[in-house]
Amino acid sequence: FYEKAISLINELNLKKNIIHFDNLDFNSIKGLYAGCIALVNPSLYEGWSTTIEEARAFNLNLLISNIKVNREQNCPNSIFFDPHSVKSITEALNIFLKSNFKFLTNNPQKIYENRINEKLILLSKKRLLRYGSNFLKICDKA
Repeated sequence: FYEKAISLINELNLKKNIIHFDNLDFNSIKGLYAGCIALVNPSLYEGWSTTIEEARAFNLNLLISNIKVNREQNCPNSIFFDPHSVKSITEALNIFLKSNFKFLTNNPQKIYENRINEKLILLSKKRLLRYGSNFLKICDKA
């Protein structure tokens, strides 16, 4: 899968928009989570998702595949989607975007006051839209 994804990224000329991280230490991972507004996890299979637990610890919004184990992780207020359906993934991203990033957080005002000013929210929306569009192009080609 990795080789196919890299090939599609290159074919669609998306390399400048995608950063691939390999073997990050936990401090680096914490830095990435601290700068995120959501975790999008389109997994087809998990034993138990560490990334979901980490994202929950950072109080991030969760857009995750509706596989059984993700539901068993008791992720209240998450947006679930069918990882086999581009339409379902698109709908999940649209729900999140239309919510102004406040759909899933317990205390959005506190989170935004502490971590994100209005300029960053706008920048994040643009990046999320670009990411979503690029992600869907890759899904369509896969």
